[in-house]
This record gives sequence, structure tokens and C-alpha cells, in this order.
Amino acid sequence: YPFIIDIDGNDIRFSVNTKSNFRGTYWLLRTLSKVVYILEKSKNKTFFERENIDRRKMETFGIIVTNFAFKSGLISRILSQYEDEEDQLSVDISDYLEKNNLILSRFFLSLSNFEIEINGSEKVSNFSDIWVKNVQKYQLIEIKDIFNKDGWALLDSIIMDPFSSIFEVEGFLLSKKLEKKIDFKNLKQKTFLKTIFEIVEKI
Repeated sequence: YPFIIDIDGNDIRFSVNTKSNFRGTYWLLRTLSKVVYILEKSKNKTFFERENIDRRKMETFGIIVTNFAFKSGLISRILSQYEDEEDQLSVDISDYLEKNNLILSRFFLSLSNFEIEINGSEKVSNFSDIWVKNVQKYQLIEIKDIFNKDGWALLDSIIMDPFSSIFEVEGFLLSKKLEKKIDFKNLKQKTFLKTIFEIVEKI
């Protein structure tokens, strides 16, 4: 079963081997959701009529759509085609998803504070000390584990997209708030994107 998203009556299909990499699939869906959000915002507009994208709303939309894709069973159906010994359709990944979101929100919270500190003064030179301080405070990770687990690996976002982590933090907070108002059980696969988009746009 490929992962299917219907946009304006046209299927966009992705066949993803998620068995070996849950987190890779998570980020694929987050990225795809952002593309869908941008397309929806730019629909029926010329280049000059397009407005700047609200990053808070885009990240919030992406998080909610990705959570729905996991919790609704779409990802489990993809997993089933790669599993020989047991029926992956019966696997509940809600616990994994909650832990994953908690880890990511803590990471982006530490990263956003790090970005604010190093960009808030022209005299900052102790980048490593500031990063370690924020990781210990928000991620609750010991110093020795930071370097053992390539703690610097995700810091490329500082160069590529300064302050992007702040929008991630806002996205996690807003998605938690909005998800309480959404009746996920009654969302239909072909219209859930539009429904979530309309809810997020009311922020």
C-alpha cells in the first residue's frame, strides 16, 4: 500500500520503506506536508500576488498532518508490505510518536535558545559552552553523551535557516492546542488535508 495523498483530485503516491527508519518517514511526511501547505496558500495566485508564508502555521499544519498519518493507520499499512513474520497493522505506534515529538520539541527548544543567545550579542565566542548549557537544561542530556551521539549534527539549521527552531517550538505548542479540537476519528482521508488547513488558518 503506497502512501496516497489526494490534491485536487490527483493522487500523489509515495512508497516508503518505513520499517528500518521511522524517523526518516516522520521527516518525509513533515516535509511533504509543508509542500502541500505552500501549494494550498499559493493556489489561484500569480507570483506577484503570493504572500509570505506564516512559518508558525506551516509547521503546525505539518505536525498535525504527520501525527494524523501515523495515528490513523496509514503508516501501519505501509509497514505491512515489508513485514514477513507478523502483522504490522496491529502495531500501535502512538507511544513512539509521542516520545518522538517530545524529543524533537526538547531539541528545538534548546536550539532556539542557543540561536537567540549567539545572535543576541556581537561578542559571543564560547559557542560550545552555550550549546552544552542549553542541551543540559532542555534535553536533559549529559555532556559525555552529546559528543558520543554527534550532538552537533543538527546544528546545520543555524547556517541554513536561522531561527527556524523557534517556529518548530511554536508549531509543537500550537499543534497540541489545536489537536484537542479536531475529531480525528471522523476525518476522511480525501478531505483531511483541507480540513486541517482550514483549522490552522484560523490561528
